[in-house]
Parts: sequence; C-alpha cells; structure tokens
Amino acid sequence: MLAQPLGSCGLLAAGCLLFLYQLAGVTSSDIRTNGNRFIVKIDPKKTDSLDDFCHHLNAINITHSVAHDLTGISPDNFYGASLYLDNPNDVHALANLDSVQSVTPVTPMKPISPVSQHILTKPPPDGQSPDGFTPQIQTRVSELHARGIFGEGIKVAFLDSGIDCDHPALGPGFGPGHKIGFGYDLVGEDFDGSNKPVPDSDPCTQCGVHGTHVAGIVGAKDVGYGFQGVAPNATLGMYRELPVTLTDCHQSDLY
Repeated sequence: MLAQPLGSCGLLAAGCLLFLYQLAGVTSSDIRTNGNRFIVKIDPKKTDSLDDFCHHLNAINITHSVAHDLTGISPDNFYGASLYLDNPNDVHALANLDSVQSVTPVTPMKPISPVSQHILTKPPPDGQSPDGFTPQIQTRVSELHARGIFGEGIKVAFLDSGIDCDHPALGPGFGPGHKIGFGYDLVGEDFDGSNKPVPDSDPCTQCGVHGTHVAGIVGAKDVGYGFQGVAPNATLGMYRELPVTLTDCHQSDLY
C-alpha cells in the first residue's frame, strides 16, 4: 500500500533486518541443520561478487540456489545472500570458507498469542450503526462516510498471509468483478519458510487470519454486525507471502 519512495522508515526497517542478520551469526559447530535455508554473510574483500561466490560453491560441490541477493541493501553493514542448500549438512563446509564471515540458519519465530479473542455471532445489542464504531469516530472515518466517500474506484493491495475469499464481508469470490479483485500467491500452500516457494495465481485461503483481518479494516462491507471498513467500496488485492496461519510465521518471510 506504499505510494512513496523508501524514506527514513524504510531505511530503519532495513537496518533492523541487517541487525537480525548479524546478531544471529554462529560458528559452524553451532549451526543446526534441521532446515536447508541460511543467511550467509560474505567478506567483500575476499570475493568479487555474489556470482563469483556461487561459482566457487559449485566448484567445491556445495550445490545451492540463491533465495535472495542481499548484497545491495547496505553493503557497508551487510554483504551476503539468503541461500538454499541442496544438502543441509554442507553448511559446515560453507561456514568454514575463508570468504564467509557468518552463517545464520533460518529458524521459526512464533508471534505472541492474543490475550483474548471474541467472535461476533450476532449484531451488537445496542443496534450500533457502522459509523458509530468508536475507532472510526476517533479517526474521523465516519465523517468521510457522511460525505459519501467510500473508496469507490480505489484499489488497495496487501502483502500478507492470504485472504478468506468466502468471508461474507469480503466475498464471495475472487477475480475481476469481485471485491477481492486481484492478487497472487507468492509462496504456495506448503511454504513453511525453509522450503522453496511454489507460487500460484490464487491468494485465497480458508482463513488467512491476519490478511483477512487487515483487509477487513480497510474494506469490509456492512453485513449487519455494526462494522464496515474504511473504504467498503474499494477493490482489494492480496499478495500472499506468509504461511496460512500466523503460528507458522518465519523470519524468512521478510527476506
């Protein structure tokens, strides 16, 4: 949903990622091999480019593929790549190379569970209208709705965990002519953060908890529960880049 070039917030986010890359660096004897994806920090003084580094790996029979080239983000702070190793046990030989400064295994990171949650099964007892919803009053969204501004003709895209295309406030359906009008699955149904993505054209999931939640804040239709989104007439798009449930989120979903 960003419409501006990378600014200070983007640079801060990149810096945080680089901090994570360097913080988790371990020696070859410490590396767990329960996955086949690793962040490799390369010494730029000892290899001319990522291509040269990869050619050297192939020459010593460390078969691999590059998930993400990270050499251009901030070379003065981190120079390296995210790699898949065909044989995870090759990580020890990789970590001992003179041109490798550190190797970080990609590991699961589980979010904090909600303190409590409540599923609405009927409208609020006071008969609250959508524009009487307190957050929309506080953010003055209700004033826009009073002026007839509901997001008609606007497209809003999300990068998230997928979306429930059958949810009554968002669907049913996916594609041109539907509320969820566009999108793509960038990772596939079986992606867990350590295996290779298998993209397909359908971002719809049975739940897509976080993606559905966020899309609802922006564009949910009023279906009688005292709530509608900020722009209920907007067309939504979902680009799925997370596993189906947030309990399976990985660091690698960011890079």
